[in-house]
Formats: sequence, C-alpha cells, structure tokens
Amino acid sequence: YGKIDLKPTHTWSFYYVVENTTDKEFIEKEALKTVLLVNEHSREFHFYGKQSQQWENSFDLADITIRPNATHQEIALTMVYNDLEKFGIKKYSFKVSYSKKEKIVDEILNLEKNDIEWLEIEEVGCKYIVKVEQRKINSSDEECNYRHIIAKKDAMITSIFSSSGEVVKKKYDYVKKGDILISGFIYNKDKIMAKRCSVGQVLGEVWYKVNLEVPKEYVEEKFTGRKSNRLEFIFLNSDFNKYNNYKVKRIGIFNSKLFDIGLFFSTYLETSIIHKSYSLSSHDEEYFSIAISRLKDRLGDDIRVISKNVLKKEEKKGKIVVEVFIKVEEDITDYLDITNIEINNEE
Repeated sequence: YGKIDLKPTHTWSFYYVVENTTDKEFIEKEALKTVLLVNEHSREFHFYGKQSQQWENSFDLADITIRPNATHQEIALTMVYNDLEKFGIKKYSFKVSYSKKEKIVDEILNLEKNDIEWLEIEEVGCKYIVKVEQRKINSSDEECNYRHIIAKKDAMITSIFSSSGEVVKKKYDYVKKGDILISGFIYNKDKIMAKRCSVGQVLGEVWYKVNLEVPKEYVEEKFTGRKSNRLEFIFLNSDFNKYNNYKVKRIGIFNSKLFDIGLFFSTYLETSIIHKSYSLSSHDEEYFSIAISRLKDRLGDDIRVISKNVLKKEEKKGKIVVEVFIKVEEDITDYLDITNIEINNEE
C-alpha cells in the first residue's frame, strides 16, 4: 500500500457497483464525502447496477450543492452518459457505425425530449465528444410576471407581434442576444410609471454554419413494416424465408444443441438496404438535406430555411467534410423578469 498526494492535475475515477444499497441517508453522506474529497480536481463517477440511478442523482445533487455554478448542461450530460451506455457507446468498446451513431442521437433526443434541446456525438480518433444543450421552457401565460421580451440570440428581425407591452424594435433591425424587443415598462414621457407583462412573439433571421462529416460509403438497414410469423423446425441451421433481406426473432420451444435441431416460433421482419455514395462531386442538395435535418434536430421543425450555400468541401480520412452556411427564420422570443425592479414615482 502506498500514499499519493492529491494534485489538481490528477483525474480521479470512482466506480460503484450498486445492486442493493438503497438507504437514502447513507448514499447522500457517501456522495457528499466523496465529492468534497476531490472537489478541486477533475473527477469521474461511474455507477453500475440496479440502484445506479439513485446513486447518480445523489452525486449530482452533492456536486451542485458544493459547486452552485455548475450548469444544467452538466447534469443533462450525466444523464446522456447513462443513455449512451444503453446504446453501446461506452469505455473499452468498439466504435459504432456512422448510421448507428446518428440513430442513437435521434433516440436519445426522443427519450430525453423534456431536458435536452440539441445533442451531437462527434467522433475524434478513438473517442467520442458529446455536445449537449439544455431545453428551456418559456413561462406560460398563466404565470406571466412583469417582464420584458428580449432577443434569444443575435438576429435580424423579420416579424414582430405584441398584444401587451411597448414595441421598441422594428422589422429589419439587427439585434444582439439580450436586447429588449418589447418593453414591460409603462412610460409617461421619459419617466417609468409602472410595469406589466409583455406578451408577443418575435421572429428573426439567424445565420448558422453546419459542419458535416459524411462517410464516402453509407449503408443503412431499415425495417419495411412487413413481417411473418410461423412455427418452424430447424435442422443444421437450415433457414427458409420469402424475404431477401430480413431480421428474425425466435422463441425456442425445443432445442437440442447435441443434434443441432430445434422447434421455434419465429417472427421474420423484412428490411431494406439503403446504400449511398458521397464524393466531392456529389450534388450540394444531398449535403443540404443532411445539414437542414441536423439543424431541425437542434432548433425544432418550426424554422424556415431562407437560403443555403456550401462554403467548403474536402475529403479527409476517408470522409467527405462539408461546411454548410444556412440562413433561417426562427422564433427569437425570450424573457427578462423585471418583477424585482423598483420604480420611484415620486416627483
């Protein structure tokens, strides 16, 4: 046994196999003690077993309690890390194919749709970099406090509507993130007299660069929806089926490994093979379709594409690397609470 001093440059990895321990007080104490021990260091916590979710939640809570500046993205990423393991992306495992990686992103976004706005898994050498953005839910009209409507991001205003509040920007104005668009202050000349809840919607033109890395040969297998069920006797791995491409699920009724025979209830699922080839001479529309799909995964389906253009296209490490520039119209409405701002009406 030896002794080592904790240094800021060290990364500490903790692995917990938690099958039976569910005592909440014990778990919270263990989490607080461990997080405090390595608070100033880079650290990783890994949980495996039936109780892993409870342990993970307790460690997240301890981390946020000790480090109040921790972002929600970090919490969401911890949750995604668990989801990634469910789909086969984890330490000491083989890399998944490009098509499977894209499917995993779609499935996780659907699974965590209440918490995650956008997710990207970027392949860098022998590792994956996971980028995630928290989903923000705007206040409902029933909870409308005194507020301004502000710009969610840098944009050029294309449309502005207000049913409450004073509109202080106009169409074609360029605005920065955080600029007031519809004020919740009520003025008498230049003097603020009162506050109100601004209600409205502002659309803006926003510019994006989407970076794509597309394999030169792309193969994907999809289910067609057609299937057949049957009771079958299988001898020496014999297999007879009417579909050219298929997946099969079998439930064994009788199976003898000694004689290599068995009786099974089988379900055959027809599949279709999609094969695409990409090159530097491929039509730009093919890359536009992929880029717009990625952008909609991040922003939602309500965006309207105004224009698009390929800025750069090159072949790199067996892939086609493309940079696409896209202008879209989207909702840039955000809110700034002004409830606690005091107004002095005295002359």
